[in-house]
Amino acid sequence: MAAVKSVKVFKVESAQPYGWVVSMSDSVTKPHFFINRALATNYARLWAKANSPSVLRVVDLQGKTLKEWSYSSVDALYA
Repeated sequence: MAAVKSVKVFKVESAQPYGWVVSMSDSVTKPHFFINRALATNYARLWAKANSPSVLRVVDLQGKTLKEWSYSSVDALYA
């Protein structure tokens, strides 16, 4: 039986007035800063895919989720 992995949550949020921040919740990793939302979102997608299972959220200034993606790892036994 496969071990249960915890789901990591990645967040892309505005760093008004300086750009966008990508961070992973419950992580000691420092947030990454980007000049625009597209760069931040693309980086976060790659980071989330590499650390699946995970969820990526783009949030506005009030913390409301604007977009959300989820990434899961495929167990080779069932592929």
